[in-house]
Amino acid sequence: MRVSLQNETKPYRCPERIVVNAAGTWDEGTVRLWEVPSAKPIGIVMPHQNHVLSVEFSPDGKSLASGTWDGTARLWDVATGKPLGSPMLHKRTVRDVSFSPDGSMLWTASFDRTVRSWSLPQPIKGDVQQVIERLKVLTGMELDSAGLFRDLDAAQWRELH
Repeated sequence: MRVSLQNETKPYRCPERIVVNAAGTWDEGTVRLWEVPSAKPIGIVMPHQNHVLSVEFSPDGKSLASGTWDGTARLWDVATGKPLGSPMLHKRTVRDVSFSPDGSMLWTASFDRTVRSWSLPQPIKGDVQQVIERLKVLTGMELDSAGLFRDLDAAQWRELH
């Protein structure tokens, strides 16, 4: 399957019956999933701060990487449309994103003349609430509703101990 972005055609690995649209949302800065052949949007819109130039599904089809004009790359959960972790940053526009064959690495290429390699952590297994609490204790941080890390304040720390 091929998806056109900025007048270029690039093959994208993706689950059957799903297409990614980023090119049609240049002004919106969003990524959208569409079901084939019904041409109906599925899931929620994955918002960005700026124009989306590159998208690719992970080898297992469970996540999606996107690269944008403002120099950020994001990893998204396909099922929920929520970001997975913090943005991966370049100094200039992220032109391409690509997963390793086993999905453990993501490479991003930028107009800043760099290609960066990002190790992608494997999912943590266990009860969701226990995992969240453990991560708060280990890092002193939590994920906010936008999927970004923020420091815990003193009152939150007291609740954990």
